[in-house]
Amino acid sequence: MKKLSLLTIVFILFLMSCVSAATYGASDVGTCKPQVALINQDPYPALPGSYVNLVFQITDIDGENCDKGVWFKLLPSYPFSLNPDDDGLRTLGDNTFLANYNNAWMVPFKLKVDKDALDGNYKVEANYNMNAVYQSSNTKYTKRFDIEVEDSRTNFDAVIQETTSSEVTIALANTGKYAANSVVLRIPEQDDFRVLGTDGQMVGNLESGDYTIVSFEVSQKMSKKMMGTPDENQELPILLFQIYYTDNLGERRIVDMKLPLNLRDSSAIGEAMALGNFPGRLQQQSSSWSWWQYSLLVVAMISALFVIKKVVNKRRLSNKKKTPDWVKNS
Repeated sequence: MKKLSLLTIVFILFLMSCVSAATYGASDVGTCKPQVALINQDPYPALPGSYVNLVFQITDIDGENCDKGVWFKLLPSYPFSLNPDDDGLRTLGDNTFLANYNNAWMVPFKLKVDKDALDGNYKVEANYNMNAVYQSSNTKYTKRFDIEVEDSRTNFDAVIQETTSSEVTIALANTGKYAANSVVLRIPEQDDFRVLGTDGQMVGNLESGDYTIVSFEVSQKMSKKMMGTPDENQELPILLFQIYYTDNLGERRIVDMKLPLNLRDSSAIGEAMALGNFPGRLQQQSSSWSWWQYSLLVVAMISALFVIKKVVNKRRLSNKKKTPDWVKNS
C-alpha cells in the first residue's frame, strides 16, 4: 500500500512538470526577445580626441508580442560621451514589423572620445526591451559592449641647438612610442619673431627615439619693453612653432610647441633700425657712450693731471723763496 502511494505521488509530480513545461513552451512561442550586437566600429580602434561611429543591430523582433515596438538606450561612460543634444534613446514603432520575416533594426551612434584617453578596452552599456514608449521604470535587458581605444599620437621634445643674429637651429626628437611620418616644422605668424625665409621645413619620418635638426632664418621684433638696457631678470621672448605629422593610423596631427629664444644683438638692432621698427632709436643712442665720448673723457683726465702737477710745483717754488735768512743760517 505504501509502495502504491509512493508511485502515485511520483506520477502526479511527473504530470505536473509536463504540464508546466508545456505551458511555458506555449507562452514562449511568439514572445518578443530582442537580441543586440555591435556590428561596426569606425575607426577601429577609436582615437582619443576624435569621434567613433558605432552601429548596433537588434534582431529577433518579429514575434507576435513585438507589436508594441522596441526601445534602445545607450549609456556611455568615460572616455565616451554623447553630443549634448543626444539623450542616447532610440525607439522603433509598432508598425515596422512583418510577421514571419527576419526583421533587423540598425541603430547608429556617434560618440566623442576624450582627448586624454589611454590605450585600452572600454565598456559601453545599453538598455533595451520591447515597447516603443520608453520609461525609466520599464523592465529592461542590459548588455555591455567592448570598444577598443588606441592613442596613436606620439610625443616630441625640442631644444634650441644654435642661434646667430638671424638664424635659429632647433633639435627635434620623437620621444613617444610611435613613429611620426611626413613630419613638417612650421613657424607661424607671432608677436616676437618674423620669418625671413621659408616658414616650413620638411623633416620626413621620425621613428621612436630618432631626432633631427632644422634651421630657420628669423629676426626678433623689437618691442617697447626691449628698448632700454637689458635686464637679467627679464623674461625671454617665446618662439612658437608647430609640428605636423601623420600617426601610425594615418591620422594627420598638429602639435604646438614653444621655446624661449633671444636673438637681440647689435646686428639685430641695426636691422630693426633699417626696417623702421625701432621707435626708441634716439633714446637708445643717448643712453650709451660712443668711442669718441670715452676719448674725450680720457683727454680731460690727462689734462687735469697736468694742471694739478703744475700747481703743486709752483707752490713748492714759492715756499722756498719766502724762507728767512736766519732759518737758513741756523
